[in-house]
Amino acid sequence: MAIGRHHIVLLGRFFDAFFRKGILKSFGVLVPALTVYLGTNYTTIGLILSLNAAFTQLACMLMNPLMKRLGTRRVAATGGLMSGICILTTAFTQSVYLTGFLFVSAGFFSAASNLGTTTTLQQHFGRRFGAMNSLALIGISAGSTLLPLLTAVLYRYYGLSGTLLILGGLLLNEFPIGAVLVPPRKRIIRVGTALDEGNCDVKDSVQVVIAGNLRGSECGPVANSASEQFTECNTQNEASLDQEQSSASANSCRDCMKVVKDTFDFRIFREEKYFTFFMLPILILSSLANYGWVLFVTSYAITVGIESSKAAYLAAVGAAGGIASCALQAIVFHRRPQWSPHVMATLCFTGALTLIIQTLQSDLPYLLVCSFIIGASLYGVSTAVDAVVAVIVAPHNFQGAIAFTFALEGIGTLIAGPFSGFLFDFTGSFETVFLVIGGMASLAHVFGVILILTRRYNRRHYKVVEMVEDPL
Repeated sequence: MAIGRHHIVLLGRFFDAFFRKGILKSFGVLVPALTVYLGTNYTTIGLILSLNAAFTQLACMLMNPLMKRLGTRRVAATGGLMSGICILTTAFTQSVYLTGFLFVSAGFFSAASNLGTTTTLQQHFGRRFGAMNSLALIGISAGSTLLPLLTAVLYRYYGLSGTLLILGGLLLNEFPIGAVLVPPRKRIIRVGTALDEGNCDVKDSVQVVIAGNLRGSECGPVANSASEQFTECNTQNEASLDQEQSSASANSCRDCMKVVKDTFDFRIFREEKYFTFFMLPILILSSLANYGWVLFVTSYAITVGIESSKAAYLAAVGAAGGIASCALQAIVFHRRPQWSPHVMATLCFTGALTLIIQTLQSDLPYLLVCSFIIGASLYGVSTAVDAVVAVIVAPHNFQGAIAFTFALEGIGTLIAGPFSGFLFDFTGSFETVFLVIGGMASLAHVFGVILILTRRYNRRHYKVVEMVEDPL
C-alpha cells in the first residue's frame, strides 16, 4: 500500500508525542540531581519543569496566528529546532535563572509542533480524528516508557550535563517532524467547453478594452492639451498617496486587532457551552493530577526505601499503562466516537481511586501495579480530552477550541509543579500530595458525569420539542 500524506502526518504526530512528552517525563528522573546541582529546593525545580510543560501548551494560542500568516510547516520546523537548542544549552550553565529561562523557552518553541501536528492531523482525517489521534498519542506512553529508563542509564554513565546534551539532541528531531506537516491536497476541477475556447478572444478583447478605459479614466476627462492632462493626473496621484498614507495607520491597527482576535477568540466560550462550563475545569484538574504524579512519583518511591534505579520503573510502567489505554481508545473511538465523554469520566474515576490507595503500601510490586493503573487512567484522560472536544464542539470552532484546550492544560501543568512541591515542603509527606491530587481527579470525574447527563437531557428535550412541533 502506498504511503500518502496522511500517513506521514500520522507518523509525525506519533514521534512528536514520543520525543516531546517522553523527554518531559525524563526530567522527573533528574529532579533530585537538578536540586543538588543548582543548589535549590523541590519547589523551584517543580516550578521550572512545570513552566517547561506549561508553555508547550500555553504558547499554542500565540502559535495559532503565526501559523495562519507564515504557514504551519515553517513555524513548526523552526520551533522544533529552537527547542532542541535550548535544552542543549542547559548543559553548560549552573544558574537557576538561566536554566529556568532555557526550559521555558524550550517549552515555548515546542508549542509549534504540538499545535501543528494536531491541526494538520484533523485536516487529513476529519471525523476519524479521535481514533487517529488516540493511535498517534501512543507515542506519549512509548516515549514515557523508554526515555525515562534511558535517562536513568545515561545519568549513571555521563552525569547530569551529558544527559541533558543527549536529551537536547533527541529533541532536535522536532525539526524534521515540523518539515513534514503538509496540508491535504485540494483538487480543483475545471470543466472547459468548446464555447469557452471560442470566446477566449472575445474575453481578452473585452479585458483590454476595460483596462484601457480604466487607464484613460484615471486622469478624468480628456484634457485639451498635454500640460493640462499632466497637471490633473499629478494632483489626483498626490491625493491618492495621502489617502494611502492616512489609511496605513488604520490598517496597522486593524491588523493588530485581528491578531489579538485570532489569538484570543473568546467567541468559542459563548457558542460552546459544554466546553465552557465542563471541559475547562476538567482540563485544569486532570492536568494537575497528571503532572503532579509524573513529576514526583520517582521521588516518592525513593523516600519509601526503593532504590533510585528501580524507582525509575514506576514512571515507565505508568507509561506502559498509557499505551494500553491509548490503543483501547483508538479502537473504541473508531467505532463509537460519541463515547469519548464516558471514557474520559471513567478514567478520571479510576485514576483518582488508585492515587488514593497507592499510599496504603510501599513495596515495589504494589507500586508497580498502581503505577500501571494510574498511567492508564491519567495518560488516557489527556488523550480522551482531544476526542471529547472534537465531539462536543462544532467543526468550525475546533481549531480555536483545541488551542484553548492546550492552553488550559498548560495552566494546570504550570500550577502542578509548584503546588505539589509546596505541599511536600509544607507537609514533608508525598502521601499527602497524592491524596490531594487524587481528590482533584475525583472532582474532574464529577464534572465529566455532569457533562454526560446534561448532554443526554438536552438531546431528549430537543427530541420532545421536535415531536410536539412536528406531529405526524
